[in-house]
Amino acid sequence: MAIGTPTDVGNAATTGTAVLTFSITLTANIAAGSLILASIVNHNTAAVVPDSVTDTAGNAYTLISAANSAAVTAALAYCSNALALSAGDTITVTYSTTRHIAMRAYSVSGIASSAIDVSATQTAGSGTSASVGPTGSTAQADELVFATWGYQNSRTFTAGSGYTAGTKDETTSTIRGRVAEWKIVSATGAQTADGGWSSATTHAGVVATFKGAAVPAPPIVRPPPMYLLAR
Repeated sequence: MAIGTPTDVGNAATTGTAVLTFSITLTANIAAGSLILASIVNHNTAAVVPDSVTDTAGNAYTLISAANSAAVTAALAYCSNALALSAGDTITVTYSTTRHIAMRAYSVSGIASSAIDVSATQTAGSGTSASVGPTGSTAQADELVFATWGYQNSRTFTAGSGYTAGTKDETTSTIRGRVAEWKIVSATGAQTADGGWSSATTHAGVVATFKGAAVPAPPIVRPPPMYLLAR
């Protein structure tokens, strides 16, 4: 089964007061067995990162966070081999202190049940160029490379070569934004995600790779026994 393109399944951003918990409502169903990716940003006055991510179905998420203590945290929450979710269900991020938050979720098909392979973080980004990585070398040829960025103030992001950028989200108070980019690779190797901002910004980033599901071997067709052919 080929790795699918990440499908946007819901987003939201705070519009005023900072909060401890923040949810997005899914706009589409997520099939059982999918990989769920939640791209998250929060404003920082210190190295604050999300405490947890949960959803309506009780799926377990793992967080990879990159905290630029000057301004912003980028976080990627992932759940492989997920239980099914329906449109109208929620994904919720929780913090220990109130934050301005933006979040968008994606579902991906064709990913192995033990999906995560290698990752890297960038916690001290500044200027107009974005770069996170390299990761360690990937374990197999067919993998999804997914990066999420958090940045300060309103900016436009241009994806790096070979990457596709998703739609950005920005808070409206204490403006922080998030944007994701991805590509599907067909050879092993270390991975770096990059891109550029429309003007200089403090930023942070996470890149992670996820293994594609094994393609089943075709069935073996055996010829009938010779004595049947003789008859």
